[in-house]
Amino acid sequence: MTVGETTYRAGPGPSTRPVPVAPATWRDTSHRVHTETVPVPAATRNGETVRLWVDDQGNATTAPPGTAHIALNAISLGTGAAAGIALAAGAAVHARLRIVDARSGRAWASEWASVEPRWSGRLRPGQGSGDD
Repeated sequence: MTVGETTYRAGPGPSTRPVPVAPATWRDTSHRVHTETVPVPAATRNGETVRLWVDDQGNATTAPPGTAHIALNAISLGTGAAAGIALAAGAAVHARLRIVDARSGRAWASEWASVEPRWSGRLRPGQGSGDD
């Protein structure tokens, strides 16, 4: 129940409308009395009953997120996790392919060093014309 007149508090952002607020009092489940300034509908008068959300301690709080908000967060987290896994797997495959490519290049260079002089007919450094 409101215990004072409605006033206006600045909105959360620079271009948002002012928020109507009024002092209100209520009892929690332990029957403790709470008094706090809470957001109210714009035309609320002193003594009117207003609905508000309270936390576990009985203090005023914002409404819980709706089903659409929860679903959107779940989809966002799932998409982010899938993207992270795909990026990590791609990085692992890329690193493995670089290792395999380097190993293959070294093996090819070693084999080519032994085959190329005979294949091309050129002498290797330190090799004479009668040496084979």
